[in-house]
Parts: sequence; structure tokens; C-alpha cells
Amino acid sequence: MTFVIRYMKFPSAVEQNIRRIQSHSKHNVKSTGFNLVKLLVDHFLYEKTELSANIIMSETPPLIVIVSGGGPVGLTFSLNLAMMMGNKVKITIYEGRWFMDENGKVRWRDKEQGNRRRDQVVSLQDHVIDQLPKYVRKGLFKNIDERVWPKSRNIPIREVEDRLFELVQPFVETGQIQLVPERLSKEFDCICKGSFDILVGADGLESFVRKYSNIPMISEGTENACGVAFNIPESEEGLHQALNCILTTSQTRFLVNSSFSRSGYLNIRLIESEFKELNEYIEKCKTENKPWKLPEYDDMPTTPLWTIIRQGLEYFKIAPKFVTNLAPIRINVCYTSVVVREIHLSDESENKTSKTALVCLMGDAAMDVHFWSGRGMNTGMKGAIGLARNIYQSCISKSSSGENVLRLRCPFLKFLDYEGFMARLRARELQGRSLDVLIIPIDDCVIKSYFHIHLTESHAGYTKKLVEKLKKTRDALEQLPDWPHRNRPVTDDELEAVAKRLSPLAIAQLCLANPAVPRELSDVEILIEDTFPFDTKDYSSLPKLTTKTQTQTSVSDSEPLKNINGEPGSLNSSRRSSTTKKVHSHRKPSKIIAEIPVSNMQILPEINHANVPFQNGYQYYQQNVSYPPTPSHRFATPWADFYIYQ
Repeated sequence: MTFVIRYMKFPSAVEQNIRRIQSHSKHNVKSTGFNLVKLLVDHFLYEKTELSANIIMSETPPLIVIVSGGGPVGLTFSLNLAMMMGNKVKITIYEGRWFMDENGKVRWRDKEQGNRRRDQVVSLQDHVIDQLPKYVRKGLFKNIDERVWPKSRNIPIREVEDRLFELVQPFVETGQIQLVPERLSKEFDCICKGSFDILVGADGLESFVRKYSNIPMISEGTENACGVAFNIPESEEGLHQALNCILTTSQTRFLVNSSFSRSGYLNIRLIESEFKELNEYIEKCKTENKPWKLPEYDDMPTTPLWTIIRQGLEYFKIAPKFVTNLAPIRINVCYTSVVVREIHLSDESENKTSKTALVCLMGDAAMDVHFWSGRGMNTGMKGAIGLARNIYQSCISKSSSGENVLRLRCPFLKFLDYEGFMARLRARELQGRSLDVLIIPIDDCVIKSYFHIHLTESHAGYTKKLVEKLKKTRDALEQLPDWPHRNRPVTDDELEAVAKRLSPLAIAQLCLANPAVPRELSDVEILIEDTFPFDTKDYSSLPKLTTKTQTQTSVSDSEPLKNINGEPGSLNSSRRSSTTKKVHSHRKPSKIIAEIPVSNMQILPEINHANVPFQNGYQYYQQNVSYPPTPSHRFATPWADFYIYQ
């Protein structure tokens, strides 16, 4: 327990009192720069001290949270936490894909800055969206609100990033959230000095935070794929989304998820030889500094890789000229054994201080799911909302007046709920979905198809089987009570036309690549509200923007000094207000509670706790050294004001 004394008006009186304190103490009291003196509390509250003090409640310093990663998961977490805790939290987000423009504004890097934004389209589940603040729900889908799959909405990842980045700006302008356009590393001061309470890793599969905290990844297996980005102009006709859903669900070789059937990603599962050929071609383009393009038939007429890519485009009726990018994808279905770890930090400066802090993981930093079964972003957002609620419930209590009161420490045991929530989520999304795809390798059906395509009877049989599969899938989807395409039934002719435009090899592979068992249609979801219930009316309102930096006196200039009965205090208020200084926002004092002698002092350990009266401050601290008052007090005398810290 320490007092921090800030000189105000009478330095000679301060020195006189310090000498008086030293005469009763075996320890020296030294000035520590900028007119600050630090001394142990029992040195000051000596039993013979007769100073009087104004007891002034001050705001507890906010919880310091550092977020590594400013993608959808990191921004979702930051928005939820900021809207729950208000000014009780200070969030700093580090993201290397941002940059600061000439006007000093942080923005997403685009192709002009050497970055390619993500082309994928994701399906955000309704039960995840419903747990977001209304402000976020409304802003996220203000431009694009499309239902493609049951109980979800399709939206491009780029749109998610842009909308969430836009929604966070009011909190940035008030300073509650700070954006740093750099990738977090151990060289940053906040990491070196441990100047945080919670460090959150939302920085992807190669997470710095996970490596920094020595949390290992456990892999369940890997697979190869190719991502083909496309953008179909309005003047061209694309397949209806109802047909896209049927074609995707019927097999596990090709998958399309698009926005309004115009832009999106065609994912193709590849065998090892195909994946190797794709990497060699892309590497050759880089070496020769040539622009990438989809090779023409004349250049590579019989190559299995390019043949199957073209067949995938034909399957979904996407013209090759509308392909905008091609990317190899190495899928690693993996997870961490833990998502919360307590770390011990030490400041190597002269102070030699140490503390404990928490590291929490979410998103791909905690688990990476198979893209085929999807829901990687849904899993990340669930973790983000759950962690924000766990922090709120662990660090905030309600005062008797209903106000939020911040607890300074975030004990590790308070986060076992988040650990358990992520374990259940991992079991649901990995064991229940991703591994269902991983255990059905694409290699077997691809190799087997080469032995059958030259037999006429085999081709006829595969064609018939493929059409039957498509019809069966259509019937199952259209019977769902929440099927979003009831006004657009898919006909038998449309399904038969699919087989007619494919090669015998592609038909054989699609027949052999059977779909995974669709557990997601019947299994129970892991719901955020079951573990972390939260009343949406408890979200704070948006911060109000101010144009001035707040400057105030050490005691409010607008009110004369009064004691607890409302009578004038012993300090001269006019003399007091003549000395002004800037007060940091996280140290801003509120009104004076009382002015009483130290020998008769009352300490208010917490706003919602009863007063703890005592006759002598020295005796109180000797008897209660294991449970001192919380550091939420500021005391003032005619010659100094000082604070109590734990």
C-alpha cells in the first residue's frame, strides 16, 4: 500500500511534514520527480499525526486491454466490451493490415498499399447475430442483407471488416479504443513493460499472442484446397442461390459461397499432386514477374489441375473470364489445449515491479476449423462475445445505486467459464463438423474416377446417380421450414442440365465425393447466452464526442469545499481554486465526501460497501494489512493531495 503525494502550493510545508514523518520512521522518504513523493501508508498515518484531510472519491483506473488483431473477431470483441464496460475499460487494437493516411486516419490497406483484401463470403448464423448489440447488428448489414442458407445471412468478409471498422470509430474518437496500424510484437513497450491487465489474441493461425504465452497448437490433420475468387458483372446471368446451395451440399469436391450470385469464392478440394502443381505455377508467375491468369486450354490441355478447376467453374456456371484470383489453401484443423493463461510480468526498469496478467485466445488463434463445414467466423464471433461478457461479469459489480464499479484484478479462476465455453465450442465445431469432412479424403474418389471414366456403362451410371443425388438434396432442403428460397423452386430440368455441361471425369468425381452427414441440421448449437447471459439493455449508449480536453482544478472549481453535512470546510475554497492543474481522465476526482482529521478518518473501501470507521489510521492498517481498502481514494490537505494505491 503506498501514498502518492503531489505538491500543490506550499513546498516548504511539505518538506517540513516529510521531515516530521521521517523522524518517526526508520525509512527515508524521497522525492521522485515532478514534485511527487512516495511513502508507505503506515509512515504517514502515524499514530501521533494530527493532519486533517478531505476524503475525495476518485475514479478507479480503467481496465487496460490489448487486442492483437483487428479483423472481424478482434473488432467484434472490442465493440462488445466497450459497449458493456463504458469508460471502465481502455482498449488498444494492433493490426498490421491497417495504415495511417495523410490525414492521420487509420484505414484498411488496399491494393494501392500492396494489400489484397479478402474475397470470401461467409454465412453468419442468426443465433450469433442476435447476441450482438443492436447498434452493431444494424450497422453490420446496412448495405448487404441476404439470406442464402437457412438461419443465416451471407455477407463478404471485406464488408464485415469495413462495417465493424466503421462502427468502432465513435469509440476511437473519444479515446476509449485506440487503433495502432502495426502488428503487435514483443518489442512494443506495452509488452516489454507489461502495461496491460488482459492481452487478447485474435491474430489468426500464426498468432503472436499464442506463441508469446507458450500455448501449443494440437493438429487433427491437414488437407489441400484451392480458392477461386470471381466477380460476375450485373450484365451477365449467374446461377440462382437456391441452385448454388443444392450443388454445394450434394458433394465435397466443389463449394461456392457467394453474395447475390455475383461475387464470392469457389473452393476446390485438391489431392497432393494437384496442390503441388498449383503452387509451382503461382511460384513461376512470381519468379518471372508475370501477372497471374487462368491458363487457356491451348497452353495446358490435359493437366488434371486446370481441368478440374474449369469443371468447377462450369458446375456453377461461372465463366473463366470472371475469375479474379486463385489461391492455394493449406487446411490445418487444429486447436489449443487452453485459451486462458495467467502470466507473470516484471518491469526491468528501476522500479523492479511485478504483476500478473491474463492472456486470452479467440478466433483462429484458438481453433482453426475446416472451411468446408464453414462457420469459422461464427465460431470466432461466439468466442469474442463470450470473452467480452466473461470480462464484464468478472470485473464489474453493481453499487447500491445501480452504477458499475470496476474490480481492478481479473482472477484466472473467474475465466473458467470461458475456458469451458470454448471447449464445448471446439467439440461442436471440430469433432462435430470439421472432422466429418477431414475423415472423408478426396484422394480416394479422385483416383478411383480415373479407372471408370473410359467405360461407357460407368459414365451412364454416374450421370444418373449424380442427377438423383441433386434431386434428393433439393427435396431435403426445400422441406426445411426456414428454407429461404421458397419463391424460387428448382426444377428437374435445371438439375439435369448440370450433368450435361460436365465432363465424364467431373461427373465420376462428384458421384464418388459423397457429402458429409449434415449434423448441423439437427444438432444442438452451443449458444452464447447459455453460458454468458446478458441483458441487452445493459449495453452502454454510444460515447458523446467532445471537442475540448478536460482540464480542471485538483478540487472542483464549481463547488466550494464542504464537509459531509454541507457546511463550509476548513480549507479556503478561493485559495484552493487558484491553483489549477490538468487531471488525467483515469484519475479524475469527483466531489469531496468529507473533511475530517486523520485520527478520526473513515475509509470507503468500495462504493457499495459499508464505511469502515476507525479511530486511528495506523492501527487500522496494522490490523487489516491483509485486506486494505481498494485503491479508489484521493485525499487532499492544504499543502498536498495524495492517492492510495494497492
